[in-house]
Amino acid sequence: MEIPKLFLESMDSSFDWVGDDMPDGFLGRRQKLVHSVGTTVRAKWVATSNPYTGVFKGCDNAFVRFSAAAQPDPTEAKGFTPGIAVKCFRNATNSANVFAMYSLQGQSSWNFFEHDLTNHVPDLGTDAGFVLEQIRSTFAKGSNYPVMLGLSEFAMMDQHGRNVASPAFPWRLVFHPVTAIHKAFPSAPSASPFEYVIAAGLQTPGPLYEIYAQDKPTSQNVTRIGTLYTTEPATTSNFGDNFMFFQHTRLEEDFTYYPEFRQAADDIMAYQRTQACFTFPDMPWV
Repeated sequence: MEIPKLFLESMDSSFDWVGDDMPDGFLGRRQKLVHSVGTTVRAKWVATSNPYTGVFKGCDNAFVRFSAAAQPDPTEAKGFTPGIAVKCFRNATNSANVFAMYSLQGQSSWNFFEHDLTNHVPDLGTDAGFVLEQIRSTFAKGSNYPVMLGLSEFAMMDQHGRNVASPAFPWRLVFHPVTAIHKAFPSAPSASPFEYVIAAGLQTPGPLYEIYAQDKPTSQNVTRIGTLYTTEPATTSNFGDNFMFFQHTRLEEDFTYYPEFRQAADDIMAYQRTQACFTFPDMPWV
């Protein structure tokens, strides 16, 4: 993470740029200043029956990128901050993208698949520290909900590029690592960089995450709506680290369709800010 450069860039391009490679920025072609090192794999989103529209009905051509928000630090108690970005391609139009993390404040385990991930990343708690607070303030220049990303764009067109007249989407997604993946990776730091550990462990295509949806903020129940599968061996790449772009969707865009989400988002963020590193509980593994 290159913090000084991050403060110079406009956050609006993260939301407003439509494309699959990095846009131009204040310093020329915009650098990937966070989540800048990772592993990428081809994937497919296989949907189960669900009430949502667009890509929530499935996508045969996708990429998943695994990265850490900052350089992992084994000397820190919570020195690893894993997150994924999912890019689903749609015919003759822009891709649909979604991001998910466990916590902005990191985790103690070095197993990338130790915890569930969500697109509504818990807000910074009372113990977050100055640097993380400054980074949050920078992202807040692009959205009033800098830790929560919207899902409306995902619902507006299906993988064939067909527009949806009445988009339908859930409040929140949960990416639950399948049991075999959850158990396959070590919790202790490795002598190898994390991106190589992930690439080595994902050489055989197969199920990766079960996808769950929380339909409304007023209900904590989640329903399985699909599975994310890898379709080729994972790899590291210069393009993935330096040029591959995943467009963010402002949560404010979701309010256009579900105005009642706004107050819930305000209340949830306010509560999380009063806690010491709030995290969502993981779903069980069997």
